[in-house]
Amino acid sequence: MLNWREVPFVRLLLPFAVGIFLSIHFNHKIPGLPIAFLALLALMVLSKRLRGLYRYRWMPGLLFNMALLILGYGLTWQHNELNHGSHFSKNSQPEKGVLLLGEVAEAPIRKEKWVKIEMDVLAASNPSEQFQPSSGKVLVYLSRDSAAEALAYGDQFVLQGKATPLEPPANPHAFDYGRYLHLQNIHYQSFVKNGSWSLVKKNDRFLPYGKAIEWQNRFTETLRKHLSTENEFAVGAALIFGYRSEVPEEVLTAYSQTGAMHILAVSGMHVGILFVILNFFLKRVKTHW
Repeated sequence: MLNWREVPFVRLLLPFAVGIFLSIHFNHKIPGLPIAFLALLALMVLSKRLRGLYRYRWMPGLLFNMALLILGYGLTWQHNELNHGSHFSKNSQPEKGVLLLGEVAEAPIRKEKWVKIEMDVLAASNPSEQFQPSSGKVLVYLSRDSAAEALAYGDQFVLQGKATPLEPPANPHAFDYGRYLHLQNIHYQSFVKNGSWSLVKKNDRFLPYGKAIEWQNRFTETLRKHLSTENEFAVGAALIFGYRSEVPEEVLTAYSQTGAMHILAVSGMHVGILFVILNFFLKRVKTHW
C-alpha cells in the first residue's frame, strides 16, 4: 500500500498541477489571488496552534494544499503573455497590419522557401503611428534570400505585415501544432515577403546561448563535409547535435509514421552530456560491497 509520507514532493505536486490545469483550461483572471495565497499561508501558520486538538490535525495540510493550488493557477495565468497589458496585440491591430520591432529569440530554421524565426517583440505600432514598448512572441516566416539567411540569434529587425492567430488543425485528430505553440507563449504568426522587413542591429553582445548556437553551426558544417547526401547529413545532424532544421518533411513523416520520432528528438550529444554529468557525480559516491 502506498505511504504518502514516503513521497512528500508528489503530495505537494498534485495541488500545484491541478492549479496549472485549471488555469490552462479556464484562463480567467481571479481578483485578489495573491492576497488569498498569503492569507492561506498565514492561516496555516496560525492553525498550528490547534495541533493539540486531534480533530483539527488536517487543517494545516488542507490550507497548504489550497495555497499550492492558487500558486499554480496564478503563475500559469501570469505566464500567458496574452494576459499582459503590454502584449503587442493590445496596442495594435496585428490582423490588419502591424509594425513590429523584435529580436531573434532562437536559431533561425531554413526551409525550402522560408526562413522561420521566433521573434521576441520589443515594440509595436499600427502603420503611421509611433512605436510603443511591447512584449510577446511571433513566429515569423521570411522569404528566403541571403539577407534572411544571414540573420542570427540576438539580431534585431523590424517588419511590416499582418500577424494572424494560429489556427487549430483542420483534421480534429491531427496534432494541434497551434496548441503546442500556445503553450510556448507563441500565439501569432506572420509571413513576410522581401522588402517588408529590414535589419536594425546585429548582435554584438556576448550571449552564452548565442555562442552555443554558433558552435552547433560549426559542428554541423564539419559534419556536412563528411556526409555525402543531404538526407544523410540532415539525419546525422539531428541524431548527433539535435539540429533538425534541414530534415526533409518526407523524412520527418517517415519517422513519425514508424513511431521513431523520439530518436530525432533526443540527440546523441544530449545523451553524452547527461552521461558526463552523471558520471562526474556518481564517481564520488562511495560504495561498500
